[in-house]
Amino acid sequence: LAIATPAAQAAYNATKDIPILITAVTDPVAAGLAKSLEKPDTNVTGTSDDVPIEKQFELLKKLLPNSKKVGILYNTSESNSQIQVEKAKKMAPEFGLEIISAGITNVNEIPQSLNSLIGKMDVLYIPTDNMIVSAMPLVSSECFKKNIPIIGAEKGTVELGAVATTGIDYYKLGFQTGLMAVDVLNGKATNTMPITTLKDMQLVINTDAVKKLNIS
Repeated sequence: LAIATPAAQAAYNATKDIPILITAVTDPVAAGLAKSLEKPDTNVTGTSDDVPIEKQFELLKKLLPNSKKVGILYNTSESNSQIQVEKAKKMAPEFGLEIISAGITNVNEIPQSLNSLIGKMDVLYIPTDNMIVSAMPLVSSECFKKNIPIIGAEKGTVELGAVATTGIDYYKLGFQTGLMAVDVLNGKATNTMPITTLKDMQLVINTDAVKKLNIS
Protein backbone atom coordinates (compact mmCIF):
# COMPACT_ATOMS: atom_id res chain seq x y z
CA LEU A 1 0.00 0.00 0.00
CA ALA A 2 1.44 3.36 -1.03
CA ILE A 3 -0.19 6.60 0.15
CA ALA A 4 0.14 9.75 -2.01
CA THR A 5 1.94 10.24 -5.32
CA PRO A 6 5.62 10.30 -4.20
CA ALA A 7 5.24 7.06 -2.20
CA ALA A 8 3.36 5.40 -5.07
CA GLN A 9 6.03 6.35 -7.60
CA ALA A 10 8.78 5.09 -5.30
CA ALA A 11 6.98 1.76 -4.85
CA TYR A 12 6.43 1.39 -8.60
CA ASN A 13 10.09 2.18 -9.30
CA ALA A 14 11.08 -0.55 -6.83
CA THR A 15 8.97 -3.39 -8.25
CA LYS A 16 6.94 -4.25 -11.32
CA ASP A 17 5.97 -7.69 -9.93
CA ILE A 18 4.55 -7.25 -6.42
CA PRO A 19 0.98 -5.89 -6.54
CA ILE A 20 0.82 -2.26 -5.40
CA LEU A 21 -2.30 -0.63 -4.05
CA ILE A 22 -2.30 3.16 -4.10
CA THR A 23 -4.51 5.73 -2.42
CA ALA A 24 -4.61 9.55 -2.32
CA VAL A 25 -2.97 9.78 -5.76
CA THR A 26 -4.74 12.49 -7.77
CA ASP A 27 -3.75 11.42 -11.29
CA PRO A 28 -2.19 7.94 -11.46
CA VAL A 29 -1.91 8.11 -15.26
CA ALA A 30 -0.02 11.42 -15.30
CA ALA A 31 2.15 10.07 -12.47
CA GLY A 32 3.19 7.17 -14.74
CA LEU A 33 1.63 4.49 -12.55
CA ALA A 34 -1.08 3.23 -14.91
CA LYS A 35 -1.92 3.22 -18.62
CA SER A 36 -5.51 4.23 -17.85
CA LEU A 37 -7.86 4.39 -14.87
CA GLU A 38 -10.21 1.81 -16.41
CA LYS A 39 -7.42 -0.71 -17.09
CA PRO A 40 -4.10 0.12 -15.39
CA ASP A 41 -2.17 -2.60 -17.29
CA THR A 42 0.53 -2.48 -14.58
CA ASN A 43 0.98 -3.97 -11.11
CA VAL A 44 -0.72 -0.86 -9.68
CA THR A 45 -4.37 -0.29 -8.79
CA GLY A 46 -6.26 1.39 -5.95
CA THR A 47 -8.00 4.71 -5.42
CA SER A 48 -7.53 8.29 -6.55
CA ASP A 49 -8.38 11.33 -4.43
CA ASP A 50 -9.29 13.29 -7.55
CA VAL A 51 -12.03 15.72 -6.55
CA PRO A 52 -14.58 16.95 -9.10
CA ILE A 53 -13.65 20.64 -9.22
CA GLU A 54 -17.04 21.49 -10.73
CA LYS A 55 -18.71 20.27 -7.52
CA GLN A 56 -16.51 22.64 -5.50
CA PHE A 57 -17.28 25.57 -7.79
CA GLU A 58 -21.02 24.81 -7.66
CA LEU A 59 -20.80 24.89 -3.87
CA LEU A 60 -18.73 28.08 -3.96
CA LYS A 61 -21.28 29.90 -6.14
CA LYS A 62 -24.17 28.66 -3.98
CA LEU A 63 -22.61 29.85 -0.71
CA LEU A 64 -20.81 32.91 -2.10
CA PRO A 65 -22.76 33.97 -5.23
CA ASN A 66 -20.96 37.32 -5.61
CA SER A 67 -17.49 35.76 -5.76
CA LYS A 68 -15.55 36.38 -8.97
CA LYS A 69 -11.88 35.87 -8.14
CA VAL A 70 -10.63 32.63 -6.61
CA GLY A 71 -7.16 32.44 -5.11
CA ILE A 72 -5.35 29.08 -5.04
CA LEU A 73 -2.32 28.51 -2.84
CA TYR A 74 -0.34 25.38 -3.76
CA ASN A 75 3.02 23.62 -3.59
CA THR A 76 4.71 23.73 -7.01
CA SER A 77 6.66 20.53 -6.30
CA GLU A 78 3.50 18.42 -5.79
CA SER A 79 2.42 17.21 -9.22
CA ASN A 80 -1.09 16.47 -7.95
CA SER A 81 -1.45 20.12 -6.89
CA GLN A 82 -0.35 21.40 -10.29
CA ILE A 83 -2.92 19.12 -11.95
CA GLN A 84 -5.67 20.52 -9.71
CA VAL A 85 -4.70 24.12 -10.47
CA GLU A 86 -4.81 23.45 -14.22
CA LYS A 87 -8.24 21.79 -13.90
CA ALA A 88 -9.50 24.76 -11.89
CA LYS A 89 -8.28 27.21 -14.55
CA LYS A 90 -10.06 25.25 -17.29
CA MET A 91 -13.31 24.93 -15.33
CA ALA A 92 -13.46 28.46 -13.85
CA PRO A 93 -14.89 30.34 -16.88
CA GLU A 94 -17.99 28.08 -16.87
CA PHE A 95 -18.82 29.49 -13.43
CA GLY A 96 -17.84 33.08 -14.18
CA LEU A 97 -14.73 32.75 -12.03
CA GLU A 98 -11.14 33.88 -12.47
CA ILE A 99 -8.26 31.91 -10.91
CA ILE A 100 -5.34 33.73 -9.28
CA SER A 101 -2.73 31.18 -8.19
CA ALA A 102 0.34 31.49 -6.00
CA GLY A 103 2.89 28.69 -5.86
CA ILE A 104 5.27 27.94 -3.02
CA THR A 105 8.18 25.52 -2.53
CA ASN A 106 8.28 25.38 1.28
CA VAL A 107 6.15 26.24 4.32
CA ASN A 108 8.12 29.40 5.07
CA GLU A 109 6.87 30.97 1.82
CA ILE A 110 3.19 30.60 2.75
CA PRO A 111 2.70 33.90 4.65
CA GLN A 112 4.20 36.00 1.84
CA SER A 113 2.36 34.14 -0.94
CA LEU A 114 -0.93 34.28 0.95
CA ASN A 115 -0.42 37.99 1.51
CA SER A 116 0.10 38.46 -2.25
CA LEU A 117 -3.34 36.88 -2.86
CA ILE A 118 -5.20 38.82 -0.18
CA GLY A 119 -6.67 41.93 -1.76
CA LYS A 120 -6.91 40.25 -5.17
CA MET A 121 -9.29 37.39 -4.30
CA ASP A 122 -12.86 37.02 -3.04
CA VAL A 123 -12.40 33.45 -1.85
CA LEU A 124 -9.47 31.05 -1.35
CA TYR A 125 -9.56 27.47 -2.67
CA ILE A 126 -7.28 24.89 -1.04
CA PRO A 127 -6.59 21.78 -3.16
CA THR A 128 -5.54 18.41 -1.70
CA ASP A 129 -2.04 19.75 -1.10
CA ASN A 130 -0.19 18.24 1.87
CA MET A 131 2.03 21.26 2.51
CA ILE A 132 -0.77 23.85 2.43
CA VAL A 133 -3.11 21.72 4.54
CA SER A 134 -0.34 21.32 7.15
CA ALA A 135 -0.35 25.14 7.47
CA MET A 136 -4.14 25.54 7.56
CA PRO A 137 -4.26 27.08 11.08
CA LEU A 138 -2.08 29.94 9.79
CA VAL A 139 -3.93 30.22 6.46
CA SER A 140 -7.41 30.22 8.00
CA SER A 141 -6.37 32.70 10.71
CA GLU A 142 -5.12 35.20 8.12
CA CYS A 143 -8.20 34.74 5.94
CA PHE A 144 -10.56 35.27 8.89
CA LYS A 145 -8.80 38.58 9.64
CA LYS A 146 -9.54 39.78 6.09
CA ASN A 147 -13.03 38.24 5.95
CA ILE A 148 -12.04 35.87 3.12
CA PRO A 149 -13.83 32.49 3.07
CA ILE A 150 -11.99 29.28 2.17
CA ILE A 151 -13.42 26.40 0.14
CA GLY A 152 -11.52 23.14 0.69
CA ALA A 153 -11.07 20.03 -1.43
CA GLU A 154 -11.48 17.63 1.48
CA LYS A 155 -13.01 17.21 4.92
CA GLY A 156 -9.78 17.75 6.88
CA THR A 157 -9.38 21.25 5.42
CA VAL A 158 -12.87 22.20 6.60
CA GLU A 159 -12.13 20.92 10.10
CA LEU A 160 -9.10 23.26 10.11
CA GLY A 161 -10.97 26.42 9.14
CA ALA A 162 -12.35 26.22 5.60
CA VAL A 163 -16.05 27.04 5.24
CA ALA A 164 -17.16 23.99 3.28
CA THR A 165 -16.39 21.25 0.76
CA THR A 166 -18.10 18.67 -1.37
CA GLY A 167 -15.20 16.34 -1.24
CA ILE A 168 -13.05 13.54 -0.01
CA ASP A 169 -13.12 11.79 3.34
CA TYR A 170 -9.70 10.13 3.43
CA TYR A 171 -10.83 7.54 5.96
CA LYS A 172 -13.54 6.36 3.58
CA LEU A 173 -11.09 6.41 0.66
CA GLY A 174 -8.69 4.23 2.66
CA PHE A 175 -11.51 1.84 3.51
CA GLN A 176 -12.44 1.58 -0.18
CA THR A 177 -8.78 0.77 -0.96
CA GLY A 178 -8.80 -1.89 1.76
CA LEU A 179 -11.69 -3.66 0.07
CA MET A 180 -9.61 -3.76 -3.13
CA ALA A 181 -6.69 -5.18 -1.13
CA VAL A 182 -8.90 -8.11 -0.12
CA ASP A 183 -9.58 -8.82 -3.81
CA VAL A 184 -5.84 -8.72 -4.60
CA LEU A 185 -5.03 -11.06 -1.70
CA ASN A 186 -7.70 -13.40 -3.03
CA GLY A 187 -5.93 -13.58 -6.39
CA LYS A 188 -7.40 -10.78 -8.49
CA ALA A 189 -4.91 -9.22 -10.94
CA THR A 190 -4.16 -5.53 -10.48
CA ASN A 191 -3.66 -4.90 -14.19
CA THR A 192 -7.39 -5.36 -14.89
CA MET A 193 -8.77 -3.70 -11.73
CA PRO A 194 -9.96 -0.13 -12.40
CA ILE A 195 -8.53 2.67 -10.28
CA THR A 196 -11.55 4.27 -8.61
CA THR A 197 -12.40 7.58 -6.94
CA LEU A 198 -14.43 7.94 -3.76
CA LYS A 199 -17.94 6.73 -4.45
CA ASP A 200 -19.51 8.69 -1.60
CA MET A 201 -18.57 12.39 -1.77
CA GLN A 202 -19.92 14.39 1.14
CA LEU A 203 -20.92 17.96 1.91
CA VAL A 204 -19.08 19.21 4.99
CA ILE A 205 -19.72 22.66 6.51
CA ASN A 206 -17.74 24.36 9.27
CA THR A 207 -20.46 26.15 11.25
CA ASP A 208 -17.92 28.17 13.26
CA ALA A 209 -16.36 29.55 10.06
CA VAL A 210 -19.82 30.32 8.65
CA LYS A 211 -20.64 32.37 11.78
CA LYS A 212 -17.31 34.20 11.81
CA LEU A 213 -17.72 35.21 8.17
CA ASN A 214 -21.47 35.95 8.49
CA ILE A 215 -22.43 33.59 5.65
CA SER A 216 -26.03 32.40 5.52
